[in-house]
Amino acid sequence: MNRTLSGSLFVLTAAASFAFLPTLTKLGYRAGVTPLDLVTWRFLFAALVVWLVWPLWQKRLQAAPLTRRQVAVLLAMGALYSFVALTATNAPSP
Repeated sequence: MNRTLSGSLFVLTAAASFAFLPTLTKLGYRAGVTPLDLVTWRFLFAALVVWLVWPLWQKRLQAAPLTRRQVAVLLAMGALYSFVALTATNAPSP
């Protein structure tokens, strides 16, 4: 699979995931899931998928190991995004 096709598939998967997020959030609320639980399970599932797929991506891309600074920046970005996701799920529905 060439890079253009795989990149396009990643973008479509991300767009579909974000499109279904409000629906899945509403279903979770109906089932009695709290916002913190919802965000926690969402990120745990995503982390599992990334950890399973990362060795394949790394071999294919022949990526260099990350520096400590890059890891720190990525962790900070993840923490910020987690906060944004939590506030989005806590927002009152219209």
